[in-house]
Amino acid sequence: MSEAQALFKVLGQSADPVAAAAIEQHVKQAPDRELSCISMRHDEYACALRAAGYEATLDEMVEVAFTVSTRVRRIEAHDPDTLPFSEYLRQIFWSSGVDLPEDDAYERLLEEIVIDTVELAP
Repeated sequence: MSEAQALFKVLGQSADPVAAAAIEQHVKQAPDRELSCISMRHDEYACALRAAGYEATLDEMVEVAFTVSTRVRRIEAHDPDTLPFSEYLRQIFWSSGVDLPEDDAYERLLEEIVIDTVELAP
């Protein structure tokens, strides 16, 4: 059994089995860019102090994002300095903060808004 399989087995035993299976499937099948920043979003949040649900406003929003561990699956974003410029922007710089279009539309958008790029050595 690989380390990743062992970790997924533990997750399945300690979390909701349906959620654990969905996480495992997503980690195994999703493209790298979908695993560089995994955000949890809800339209409504439960507040223990108010004992009620509420719709979060911008002032109340805090984004927490997770990246898949290298112990489970290695992705491009684990080595951000090797990403092409457009993928660096998508996966690291903008992350989940911007709703970006898919591949061709994204590349056209970058052509419109980026004047020039220069890569500097570390």
